[in-house]
Amino acid sequence: MFKSVVRGCQLCIWNYLGLVVFAYLFWIIEIFALTLTISVLIGQPILEGLGVALIFHLIAFVLLLLGAAWFALLLGVWQVFLNLLWSRPPQWLRVQWKLFFSDICISVVAVLPIVFAFFSQANLTTWQYTETDAQAGEMLAQLFIDESLPFIEKSWWIWLLTALILCFYREQKQTN
Repeated sequence: MFKSVVRGCQLCIWNYLGLVVFAYLFWIIEIFALTLTISVLIGQPILEGLGVALIFHLIAFVLLLLGAAWFALLLGVWQVFLNLLWSRPPQWLRVQWKLFFSDICISVVAVLPIVFAFFSQANLTTWQYTETDAQAGEMLAQLFIDESLPFIEKSWWIWLLTALILCFYREQKQTN
């Protein structure tokens, strides 16, 4: 139990320096792209077709890759920082590179409750559907800047609790 709490707190340090924003954007854009895809498939397209939805899926995937690269960079900086402070850093502070992909998955999935909480309280009635792709991108940017960033800042504890639960679950799976 203690090991998963320490790991969750370590993830909090690295994630709130950037990966949470990338993961949040990934989920927002992916939900938007899924909405576009479903609207096209049921015959009532919001925008001009399936190609637009595919572009948004690709943008979301690229954001996820950028978030993973940023996460790796932060882990590398953390490791260098620890090596500057100690010749042999404490084991509980060291970066565990073998858990890199697992940590990214935990971080991205832990953002999902924040996204659901945001959509449950966001004022989406002012978010009108438009005719052009450029206006849809502008709406997403406005939604992110005006409403999402303050909500992410206030919801750090939701991310932390979810990450702790997922770290505990991973620890239980590793011991079994």
